[in-house]
Amino acid sequence: MGLSSEEHGLIAQMESQLSKYVKKNKQKTTYYEGDAKPHNVGFSVPPLMRDQAPRMGWAGTIVDALEERIQLLGWHDPSGELGLDAVFNQNLLEVESGLIHLDSLMYGIGFVKIGVGGEGEPDPLVTMESAMHTTGIMDHRTRLLSSAITLDPIEKGSDQTGALYLKNATVRIVKRDHDWVEESRDTHHLGRIPVVALPNRTSASVIGGHSEISAPVRDLVDEASRVLLAMAVNREFFSMPQRLVLGVKPEDIDGWQAVMSSFFTIEPDAKGALPQVVDLKQVSPGPHIDQLKALASQLATVTGVPDAYFGVTPTANPSSADAIRASEVRLIKKAERRCQMFGRGWLEVARLAVLFAKGAVPEEFADVSVWWADPATPTQAARADEVAKLVGAGILPPRSEETYSRINLTRAQQDQVEADWERAKNFGDMLGDVIDHEAPPNSPVAVSDEQVEEAIKDKANALGVLIRAGVDPREAADRVGLPGLVFSHGLMPTTLKRTDE
Repeated sequence: MGLSSEEHGLIAQMESQLSKYVKKNKQKTTYYEGDAKPHNVGFSVPPLMRDQAPRMGWAGTIVDALEERIQLLGWHDPSGELGLDAVFNQNLLEVESGLIHLDSLMYGIGFVKIGVGGEGEPDPLVTMESAMHTTGIMDHRTRLLSSAITLDPIEKGSDQTGALYLKNATVRIVKRDHDWVEESRDTHHLGRIPVVALPNRTSASVIGGHSEISAPVRDLVDEASRVLLAMAVNREFFSMPQRLVLGVKPEDIDGWQAVMSSFFTIEPDAKGALPQVVDLKQVSPGPHIDQLKALASQLATVTGVPDAYFGVTPTANPSSADAIRASEVRLIKKAERRCQMFGRGWLEVARLAVLFAKGAVPEEFADVSVWWADPATPTQAARADEVAKLVGAGILPPRSEETYSRINLTRAQQDQVEADWERAKNFGDMLGDVIDHEAPPNSPVAVSDEQVEEAIKDKANALGVLIRAGVDPREAADRVGLPGLVFSHGLMPTTLKRTDE
């Protein structure tokens, strides 16, 4: 079957929407990369220097400072039966999620696509889609996409291709003779769009999100670039000592000698009068630096990023640790809010992943939540101290997933800790067997720690004697009452030597 008239209308609407925002997104990319050139550089800048404005990376700093505090760690799945840990790890979402967070902060929105993995790929496959080639129509009631489209990059000599995502089908489309036609159709009956939007800084009126590189940010970055250009002009024209010579003709002075030499001589004129030489004061870059500091302060006010991040604050007397933490309060709160906003989208990603894997979303999914790293980035010592107090007060159990997450242990580290606990438990059971072997049957007297240590020491000494006597180490361990003893890394202790050596 071909595309319906309704589908043609959706494609036309979203294609127009995408072309509208691509130009704006390219502009934001130039600011993020520091490639934007300021406008209206001023009449005081020579024409030859107007294209030499220094690149300003402040817009990139604003985005990166926020993105670096937004770290997705996975999903909390109390049931442990939904397979979300495998989805997170196999799709490398700990790394890949940062790509779409960056796009969302830069462009105002990013997209995550869920699909069936091919040979050698994770299944389901989760991929990040940039707003430069993907867009969609948001449902104001659900805040989810009701349809979406992705346009593939055009290769030379090839037709434009793409994909139309609907609630119950994904349609591959191709543009031929300026008209979109259906290439293939996958009817999945999911009842949901397999594309999730991650808008940044939404509002009730603009649910599509806002970019962190806003108009005020761009204006302030342009002004800072103009200030740096003025400093370059100042360097070119006023870094050398300037002299004013009165009472002499220009052709009587070698220009470069006058500029570069520490002194020069001029002959008296026909009347014996000497020219008057006046030194002009060098122009200091101080006013320009002060202006940059003022602009950095304005950017800090607009974005919540501390002005110290822009590199123009004095460093002779660095701020105290408390002052630095106080300056980052607003940035941390912004990062927490972004985690909440993005969390809604990542929860929908988890729902779609379960839907793809199981064909339905079980009731246990209602308890799933998104797991984020702490944007405040406290020190490891402070985090450990907090958790130790919570465990000591009985608020947190010592080995719960929440306890592990509060000290920022990854899922792999948590599994390793649990495996270590299990090995320790097995060794403890073995020690218990030793104690039971040493204690008299039905003895009402409890065995003390000192007795336990002495029993283990006696067993170890006996083990050493047997090994030195040539007994196989494993058999020796069994004979002294330490069955199942594992020697480190497969090494076997021995002190025997051949008699003929």
